[in-house]
Amino acid sequence: MEKENQKPFPTKTVGTMGSEEFREFWNVYPKRVDRQEALRVWVKGLCDGSLGEILAGLEKWKATEQLE
Repeated sequence: MEKENQKPFPTKTVGTMGSEEFREFWNVYPKRVDRQEALRVWVKGLCDGSLGEILAGLEKWKATEQLE
């Protein structure tokens, strides 16, 4: 079975701190309520490798009134 067409495996989390991408996301996320839950969802959603898209969406979300 060839692995050429497969997407690279996402980076693993580093203990309870999360991957480098998660930490970068968490540093700009405005509603820091439950880091452990956010990390669990990040890992479950295989978000590593999608940081650019996530941050772009976050910036759009921050511009709405939903933050209040």
